[in-house]
Amino acid sequence: MGPARECVDLGGKHISDEGLGKMRNPIEAIKELYSDTVADLKKCSWPTRRELKGETIACVSFFILMAAFLFVADQFFMMAIKMICM
Repeated sequence: MGPARECVDLGGKHISDEGLGKMRNPIEAIKELYSDTVADLKKCSWPTRRELKGETIACVSFFILMAAFLFVADQFFMMAIKMICM
C-alpha cells in the first residue's frame, strides 16, 4: 500500500481523496448510460417481420386454445357439481 492519504472534512464528514474522484455529474452519467444502452441494443439480433408474424400467430393460437380448453373444463366441472348436488 502507498502512503496514507489525507482526508477532506466536508461538514463533519471525512472523505478520502479516493472517494472524491468517484463523484460524477448525474447528467453525464445518464448520457453515458443511454449511449451504452443504445450500443448494446445494436448488438441484439432482432426478428424479421416474417419471424415476428409467425411467433405472434403461434402465441395467439396458443391462448385461444387454452381459453377453449378452460371453458370446456369449466363447463364440465360445473355440470358435474350440479349432478352431485341434485
